[in-house]
Amino acid sequence: MKAIKVKIYPKEKQKVLIEKHFGCCRYSYNMGLSLKVKSYTESKKSISSYTLQKEIPKLYEEKPWLKEVNSQSIQQSLKDLDSAFSHFFNKNNKFPKFKSRKNPKQSFRVPQHFQVDGENKAIKIPKIKWIKFRDKFNISKNVEFRNITISREGDEYFASICYNENIEKPKLKKVIESKTVGIDLGVRTLATLSNGVKIENPKHFKKYEDKLAKEQQILSNKKKGSNLYSKQREKVRRVANC
Repeated sequence: MKAIKVKIYPKEKQKVLIEKHFGCCRYSYNMGLSLKVKSYTESKKSISSYTLQKEIPKLYEEKPWLKEVNSQSIQQSLKDLDSAFSHFFNKNNKFPKFKSRKNPKQSFRVPQHFQVDGENKAIKIPKIKWIKFRDKFNISKNVEFRNITISREGDEYFASICYNENIEKPKLKKVIESKTVGIDLGVRTLATLSNGVKIENPKHFKKYEDKLAKEQQILSNKKKGSNLYSKQREKVRRVANC
């Protein structure tokens, strides 16, 4: 399984629908988590995602606004909750937390009925339709697309496209010792080759590390909840993602 993340550029109406998907999937996830906690507290039994999905028709009656989004994304949020509990019980993660609408990072997954047009750089999401992206898309046409995760980080939107690539492994060439070079990676020196050649470290990481520390220091001096705090937090996020 491989994935490629691209920045998408939804129109204003599409942004509204994307935000509705965030909210509805977050609501169903929190609902499922609440039921799981209640069941385990009262009877020490865990509720499966299949059992939780049976509650969806009732939710549609009580919360008709859920029908405005892709139903499979809502079902997927409950499957993701089930996966989070599995990781917790296998001691690979902490106990699942309730999702907050105040979190600057929001997401929902589309398991099927989507389309990817690599030539025209666009993806089609149920209920939202075609959305353009501009990043490079060097993926062969014979891949099998598995799912798409739409996310928002700050005020930017992204699509993570998961796919399986069916490519035959190339045959390994015979190693010729006289043309073979060993590489030793280091910290002060980026790499030292077995023939004595040294490649200096460009120190790009140090450059951005210092810049990030500076922006974080500025953020610590801002008042939490203010507009200046939000703007500075966005600067920190952008530097951290460099």
